[in-house]
Amino acid sequence: MLSPAVIRCLRCRAASAPRHTNRLRRHACREACRRLSERLLAAVRERLAAGEQSLIFINRRGYAPVLMCHACGWTSGCHRCSAQLVLHLSERRLHCHHCGHVAPTPVACPGCGNPDLAPVGQGTQRVEEALTRHFPRRAS
Repeated sequence: MLSPAVIRCLRCRAASAPRHTNRLRRHACREACRRLSERLLAAVRERLAAGEQSLIFINRRGYAPVLMCHACGWTSGCHRCSAQLVLHLSERRLHCHHCGHVAPTPVACPGCGNPDLAPVGQGTQRVEEALTRHFPRRAS
């Protein structure tokens, strides 16, 4: 039912975010940057040098497929179905892509109160952010 999401890898989002979201974003981008292979980065760099564009296809909408507390193990599960709530940082919301439930991104863990929640996995928004870090002059 879901088709692969397409990101324009050289677009920059200029939205301001609350402090806790910026902390999540910095940590998450370091993770995403490490996961982009040198082979992929070299191929994109080669296309850009030739004046061409690149498209990256990713079958994961949002920023990360799950939000997790490493202190107690809480994950952002949907209370209406058995799926995980997907983190959408640009909207500051958690979305269930199965039943449509939407919830605000918590500022602290609902289980233990820990403020250090971590996005786990990669979504299109996260990969876009990592590519923008690698190719900042091309962001538009």
